[in-house]
Amino acid sequence: MVKEEKLLVVVGIAEELLGLTMYSFYLCTLIIIGLILIGGFENTMRLFDFINISVKYLYVRTKSWFLLIKIQKDLGVEPTTLLNFLTEDNK
Repeated sequence: MVKEEKLLVVVGIAEELLGLTMYSFYLCTLIIIGLILIGGFENTMRLFDFINISVKYLYVRTKSWFLLIKIQKDLGVEPTTLLNFLTEDNK
């Protein structure tokens, strides 16, 4: 009896998550269609390219920060914080 109740709870949670997943899918689809309607297909693709390049650049900057920390430790210099490192270019 207890196993059946646990199974029903797990099935109920899975159904709720699936419902939320479908709502999320519909919302994302609606947003993409809205972007295409408002800005056009070409500009929407440029937006996604910009987001893609920004994420890749942040990944490269973070990896270079870890390399900088390693070099600073090897040299015996006080390590730079990630926030200071990422905002150095904006000065």
